Amino acid sequence: EHCDGAVRWGGEDILGLSGDDRARFRATRIGMIFQDFLLFDEMDALGNAGLKALFSPRDQRPALRERAGGGLNRLRVGDVAGRTVASFSGGERQRVSVARALSADPQVILADEPTASLHRGAADALTDDLLADVAERGRTLIVVSHDLHLLDRMSQVIEIRDGTLAREAAIA
Repeated sequence: EHCDGAVRWGGEDILGLSGDDRARFRATRIGMIFQDFLLFDEMDALGNAGLKALFSPRDQRPALRERAGGGLNRLRVGDVAGRTVASFSGGERQRVSVARALSADPQVILADEPTASLHRGAADALTDDLLADVAERGRTLIVVSHDLHLLDRMSQVIEIRDGTLAREAAIA
C-alpha cells in the first residue's frame, strides 16, 4: 500500500533521499534503542557500546570509543565496561544498548519499548538517566512504549490505535 506524505528533518525531505543518502542520514543522525538489546554477548560492554567505531573511518574511531565510554559512565555501568555482557542483568544490558545508541551523538533517538524487559525500579532509573541525557544534549527522543510510567515523563504523547491517530496530547 502506498502512503503519501513527507518526513522532514531540518527542512530536508528524508523520504526524497536516495537509499545511500538515507542510510547515511540514519548512520549519522539517528540512534536506536531496541527492546531486545541486540548486544553481542561475547563482547564486553565497551565493545558493544562502541560498536559503531568498527564501521567508521579510522580518524573518527577514537572519538566514538570515548563517547561510548562516557555514555557507559553516565548510565552508571562504566565500572563493568570490561566485562562481557553475557553476565549482565537486563537493566545493565539495556544501559549498554542506550550507550551504544548515544555513542555517535545522534540528533534523534528512536527507542522501541526500552523499559519492557526491566523491573519497575530499573525501568524508572533508566528513564531518569536517558531523559537527563536527552535534555542536556538537546536531542529528540521518540519512544514506542506501553509503559505508562515512561509515557507520563514524555513532553508529548501520540496514541495510535489500529493504525489511526487516537489521541495527541502535549504534557506540561
